[in-house]
Amino acid sequence: MSAARDPGARGSGGDDPGGGRLGDDDSGRGEPSRGRSGDRELRRARPRLPVDPDILDETDADSVATGGQTISADRRAPTPLHRQFRAIALVLAGGLIGAVVRYLLEEQFPHSATGWPVATFSINLAGAFVLGVLLEALARLGDDSGWRQRLRLFAGTGFCGAFTTYSTFSLEAVNLFRDDAAGTAFAYLAVSVILGVVCAWAGIVAASAIGRGRA
Repeated sequence: MSAARDPGARGSGGDDPGGGRLGDDDSGRGEPSRGRSGDRELRRARPRLPVDPDILDETDADSVATGGQTISADRRAPTPLHRQFRAIALVLAGGLIGAVVRYLLEEQFPHSATGWPVATFSINLAGAFVLGVLLEALARLGDDSGWRQRLRLFAGTGFCGAFTTYSTFSLEAVNLFRDDAAGTAFAYLAVSVILGVVCAWAGIVAASAIGRGRA
């Protein structure tokens, strides 16, 4: 004789027809579990992860599979500006001109061992003003692309970067201290920094005023 079935063996639901079935939630909240098919549907419904552009920038393959997506080579991130030959050439050309102009001015207006370094002082203030005008004007004309970007690299990063000089400015201040001209050295340091900021600000204000006048 076969043993009588225990109704409770089917699950905690007792006589409940749904007790202990696969779809019941053990937590008692009455939420059905998804099961394998439900998990597959959930995975398909989840959004794919965004593509990391750094992956595309470092690969030489024709395509890259990322997060289930295949990205072709023509969608790779553009080469960074500092690694583009044209950008480097523009900076070099502008820097060459700026360095030559500064050298000629330094030779034209020498100063004594304890005197005020007029040439470097004037060069740094003029460069700060020109750079302020240039960058503010370019920003008002549009985004940093095309001819605006090329002009910024040539005239701003290249010319102004080489025309102005922090190294010569620092060396001249140290030499003034060595030659027992501490008062001149302190004044040279303070006035150069303060007026440099003022000149850059004045250049920005001037470019802004011109831009508003033409608007």
